[in-house]
Amino acid sequence: MSKKTFIYEFESEGPRGITLEHSLTEEEQLDVTVLDGAAHLRLNRTGMLTLAKWMIKMAEGDYAHRGYHLHINQDFDRDTPERLVLYRTPDTNVGQRPAPSEQQ
Repeated sequence: MSKKTFIYEFESEGPRGITLEHSLTEEEQLDVTVLDGAAHLRLNRTGMLTLAKWMIKMAEGDYAHRGYHLHINQDFDRDTPERLVLYRTPDTNVGQRPAPSEQQ
């Protein structure tokens, strides 16, 4: 088994800003279907990396203490139908890790 490292550096734009980037040269694919009440995400490799970067920005930016949501269109293309909405709920204990007895 080999270890891989994922490093993603970004500049925070402050509590009211977020820029979400995607590739203009690669074919990122994202689609969502619901089967038997469960959401199924279908992404290619570049689509997964793009979604991962967006989620990191949502989780770690200066606005992380606030709740908000993000609408994502099919294949990350604003001219296609909306396929997914991600909700970032406010943290209740920002900066505090639960005690080991509280973790499950």
